[in-house]
Amino acid sequence: MGIASDIKKLGEDIIASYDLRMEVIGELEKDAHNMLKGFQGEQKKMAAELRKTFKQAEADRLKAEADRIKAFGSLKNEIQAEQEKRNKEVADLLKEHKTEREKMSANWQSLNAIMAKKRGGKPVISAGERVKTVEEAVAGEGIKL
Repeated sequence: MGIASDIKKLGEDIIASYDLRMEVIGELEKDAHNMLKGFQGEQKKMAAELRKTFKQAEADRLKAEADRIKAFGSLKNEIQAEQEKRNKEVADLLKEHKTEREKMSANWQSLNAIMAKKRGGKPVISAGERVKTVEEAVAGEGIKL
């Protein structure tokens, strides 16, 4: 019966080996599940942190955009005020030029009238006469240049 007891012992060893392998496989399976749960937990944590970071970045971007728009509005108002000031200065320079031009025209018309009266339709200057300068002629008539 030596062989029968060896076979029995071999069967018991096979069963013990099988039970040990099943226990190791169970441990490995448990470790794999724990590892997957850990990865899943880390992923959820990272996703929550990313959402928080993105939400804060969006809030910062919106605030920066509002500040940029406010600064642009202020700059635009300054530019418009400066342009209005320039427009007024140009208008004043034009109104002054117009007044000067009108005075000059009036003086020129007065000079023409006086000269036409003096000429009486004939040339005032004949050969050999001394000719007055414009300043002398105008000063004599009381016209200011």
